[in-house]
Formats: sequence, C-alpha cells, structure tokens
Amino acid sequence: MADPCDLIYSIGLFDYLPDKNLLQKAAEEIIYKEKTCLEWAKSN
Repeated sequence: MADPCDLIYSIGLFDYLPDKNLLQKAAEEIIYKEKTCLEWAKSN
C-alpha cells in the first residue's frame, strides 16, 4: 500500500479555484487524507 502521506497534496487546490463547491470538497478531502496520514504514521 502506498504511503498516504504521499497522496495528501496530489489534489491541487488551484485546480478547483474557479468553483467554490469543488474547492470546499477538495479541502475536505485533503483534511481527510492528512488525518489518514497521521493515523498511518502512528501505526507504523
């Protein structure tokens, strides 16, 4: 399995800037991935 920490910034927020709804969704996804990354780091 890939290190989730590597995936956090794979979504570029700038790609979503024209659409506020997508920007919000992307931000939520990054927060979720950061949380997943921290949990993964603690367990390894």
